Amino acid sequence: MRKAARTVKPNARTGERHTWKDRERRRKEERQRMAAEALIVEDAYQRGYADAIADMRKKKEQRRQREQAKKARRWYFIKQKAYGLAMLAVTVLAVWATEGDITIAVITVPLGLMCLFSKKMMIVDDYYFATEERAIHGRKNNTAY
Repeated sequence: MRKAARTVKPNARTGERHTWKDRERRRKEERQRMAAEALIVEDAYQRGYADAIADMRKKKEQRRQREQAKKARRWYFIKQKAYGLAMLAVTVLAVWATEGDITIAVITVPLGLMCLFSKKMMIVDDYYFATEERAIHGRKNNTAY
């Protein structure tokens, strides 16, 4: 007499009897499902890591641009102060060359002092136009820079 396919004890919940092959098939399906979930998690992790690296690079570039803009502004005002000192020096030389005529000082001394002590941009150069373009562009878009 031949036995039927191997069976397991009745299922406690439903009372059904399952063959050994059914049980193996369900285990295989469960392993495949778990492997698929693991791949999904790994893919999500890699995408998240790539996004984090991209954000880090973007922030690093923004920081570099801010530092570069700050440095350019600092050099602009150093140059403006140097022009102010040069203007005062030219005033002294002009007064000495004209043997005491201080007419030139009426214009050059206030200009020199403004260049030395002003926090406004007084010297017109490439940096001045670059910042003015940004300010004009910002006004067109109704945003302040």
